[in-house]
Parts: sequence; structure tokens; C-alpha cells
Amino acid sequence: MSACRAQTAFLRIKLRFIRVYIHVNALLHRQFCRAWPRQYFAVCSRKKRRFLRIACTAVPFTSVNALVMYFFQAMGKGTQATILAVCRQGVLNIPMLFLMNWLVGLYGMIRVQLIIEVIMLPFMLGMYFYTICNYLKSHANGLAHFL
Repeated sequence: MSACRAQTAFLRIKLRFIRVYIHVNALLHRQFCRAWPRQYFAVCSRKKRRFLRIACTAVPFTSVNALVMYFFQAMGKGTQATILAVCRQGVLNIPMLFLMNWLVGLYGMIRVQLIIEVIMLPFMLGMYFYTICNYLKSHANGLAHFL
């Protein structure tokens, strides 16, 4: 019973700390907004719009690439999924993050997602169609009634 009480007391202390943190953060944010309202909201909204525009442009490409990766994993094609993941994250993404941060800064790092997804899309779709064609050729008799 004492272990349960100790855990409950620890959770209460954590919750108090979280509440205090939230209140202090809100208070500082409110004071900052009162001190420089026009400049703060003008800068934040412009930067947020640009950031969201760049990030949302990559979403269609990301969804197709993720779907192909999940497809390979669901079919048990771990080799293809691993090759695509390593090429996407290790070979292209990490070096491109450093390069774009050096060249452009923060917005360059946001654009990396779009660049990587556009570069990987033909490879993903090519491997997808190759796998599907081989699967259909090897299982042509079993799939004839579906066509």
C-alpha cells in the first residue's frame, strides 16, 4: 500500500509542476504580447504562413511514399522497405539537412522534406510497380478470377 501512495504523491507533485509551468509560460506569453502586440503577431503570422505553406506542399508526396513503404512491409518485403528507408533517411535526408541549413537556414531545412519526397517518389513507384508486376506474373492463375 505504501508503494501506491508514493506513486500517487509523485504524480501529484508532477501535476503541480506541470500546472506551474503552464501558468508561468502563459503569463510570459501574455506579457510579451501586451508589450509588442503589433510586431509580435505580424512576424509570427507571416512566418507561420510561410512555414505551413512549405510543409503542406510535401504532404501529398509524403503520403504516397509512406503508403508504398507500408505496402512493402505488409507484403513481407523487408529488403525493399529497408532499402527505401535507408536511402530516404540516411543517404538523402541527413546530408541534405546539413546542406540546406548551411545554404538557406531554417526554411531550407523545412524544404528538405519536400525535396527528399520528390526525389524518392519515382524510385518508390518504380519499385512498387516492379514488385506488383512480378507478383501478378507469379500468381497469374490464382488471380485470374479477380480480373
